[in-house]
Amino acid sequence: METRISAIGNSKGVRIPKPFLEECGIQDFVKLTITKDGLLVSPVNRPRQGWEEALIANPPDDNMQEFSEFDSITHSFDDSEWTWPQKP
Repeated sequence: METRISAIGNSKGVRIPKPFLEECGIQDFVKLTITKDGLLVSPVNRPRQGWEEALIANPPDDNMQEFSEFDSITHSFDDSEWTWPQKP
C-alpha cells in the first residue's frame, strides 16, 4: 500500500489504516527503527498495560482476607533480626 506523508507542525506523519494497526497489534506507542531497507514501525509491548483499568473495575477488598493465610507462616529467620554481613 502506498500513502502520502503529511505535514504535522514541524514534523511529518503517515496515517496508518486501522486494520493494519489491529493486525500488527499496534495501540498507543510504536518503536521506530532505521534499517538498511527503510523505516521499521513496530508495536511497543507494555507488560502492565491494562492493569490500571482492571484494578479500577475490580478493586481489592480493604481487609485483604485472601492473604490472611500468609500471616501464620513463620520461619527461623523471624526469631532474630537479620544484619548485613561485615566485609573482611
